[in-house]
Amino acid sequence: MLHKLMRTKPGMAIIWIKEFLIFPGNIRISVFNIMACVGCIVSLAAFMVSFFNGSDLLNLSALMSCAVFSATLLAFAKKTGHYRTSYLITIVLIFMVMFPVMFFTAGGLFSGMPVYFALAVSFTVFMLETKLGLLISVAEIVEYVICGIVSIYRPNTVIAFESDEAAAFDIISGVVVCSMALGITLYLQTALYRSQQK
Repeated sequence: MLHKLMRTKPGMAIIWIKEFLIFPGNIRISVFNIMACVGCIVSLAAFMVSFFNGSDLLNLSALMSCAVFSATLLAFAKKTGHYRTSYLITIVLIFMVMFPVMFFTAGGLFSGMPVYFALAVSFTVFMLETKLGLLISVAEIVEYVICGIVSIYRPNTVIAFESDEAAAFDIISGVVVCSMALGITLYLQTALYRSQQK
């Protein structure tokens, strides 16, 4: 039954996606591939929602930039094999530049961005796993704390959502996306560990 399913178009699509995303024996590469795809899809979806909600142009630009960066970095890493370079570019351009921009242009503390901040720090440590990774993650934490403090004492720097419903939807979507990303990462790590033990 399973073999028949895999011969169908949906089954072939699943196989292609798995082969495209999963890199056997290296969980960091697999997680990066998955995160890049998820980042691109989520950014495009958020762009569409924000566009129809009449969001600020700066926020729309940041969302579209994240989608383009994610797709470009994935293509670059796949073609060249320079995954560590892609990790560093992701951390600097997306986690440390684009995330703070989106924080201030889309609700500040009353949005899903604080959850993404936590995800960014987690993946920085996970992807680099060196002293450099720890140093960069500390720098991210400091930057994100500063963003939060500025948004509290300078509320005029934050572009708030037009309604509580929009803010709630943003928070819920952030929790769902980040939970799925962390869940997939832990699943892959556990599966890789078990295969190595065997």
